Amino acid sequence: MTARERLQKEKTNLSTRMRAIDRLINRAKGEAAATSDTSQQYWSALNKKVDGLYNEMNSVFEKYTGYAIPLSYRAKAIEEIERIRELKTIAKKTRSIAVNLNSPFHKNTISALVDDTAAIFYNANRAGKQMVASLLRQTQQQLIREVRINKAIARGLAEGGTIRTVKKSILTELQKKLGEDFTIKAGSRRFKADYYAELVARTKTRDAQSQGVINTATEYGTDLVEVDSHNTTTAICLPYEGKVFSISGRDPDFPVLFDVPPFHPNCLHNITIIFKEVLERRGIDKYIDFANDNTEIHPTRTSHIPISKRKTA
Repeated sequence: MTARERLQKEKTNLSTRMRAIDRLINRAKGEAAATSDTSQQYWSALNKKVDGLYNEMNSVFEKYTGYAIPLSYRAKAIEEIERIRELKTIAKKTRSIAVNLNSPFHKNTISALVDDTAAIFYNANRAGKQMVASLLRQTQQQLIREVRINKAIARGLAEGGTIRTVKKSILTELQKKLGEDFTIKAGSRRFKADYYAELVARTKTRDAQSQGVINTATEYGTDLVEVDSHNTTTAICLPYEGKVFSISGRDPDFPVLFDVPPFHPNCLHNITIIFKEVLERRGIDKYIDFANDNTEIHPTRTSHIPISKRKTA
């Protein structure tokens, strides 16, 4: 099984597990919306159940991250190493270079990527848990108020109409919110757990691939990478499409690489290592002009559509 196939299998397992946990959380929310039980015992048990499900969600994502991020990083680095070995124009220069993916240089980068990926999901998970806990707490409190009001009305101590109507509308609104199937909250947006987990996983595994390329380029002593081109119409990607960039910004001919793929959550762009010796043999001036927006004609790709002729999304 290839690295890509293993990664896809793990992504599928992640989505399946997250959907299952999501269903259990939403089932608990549904129970809360339907109950008339005001006992502390009932609500404590329900909160404990929901809290455990959110913790399980974190564990599932942590396991995936610990496997998928190192795999994505190493697989992309190895792919670049093999591609470089096939470049006859630089074979002599790179023959003596042995890239050790187990070195602290690479291991520290992978560890940081794993931690960063987990933190993104943890933060959204915590916000989602707080959102649900708040709804459960408010619903319990509102049910208790309903009981008190009903008792007061029964004893003739309060007028029934307006007070009961207002309190009932608040409870109905809370029950409606509990019925919504969002369990994760990132910023002001709410998501289903499987969707958000897959979104973060997809974005950060692509980020790991890019970092693998950049660090491998550093070990090979080149400061240049090339962004691929697929005639995108996404505005955020257009400044990078098909161009050569300097990782450090110290190269006098090529612009600095301010960002790396993915440039947005569903980005399809990749970067590859390139050497000046290779560009010189191909005609480096054409690459320099294209990278610095002096021309819209790509040096080699005849299928490349000039950006001015694309309808941007």
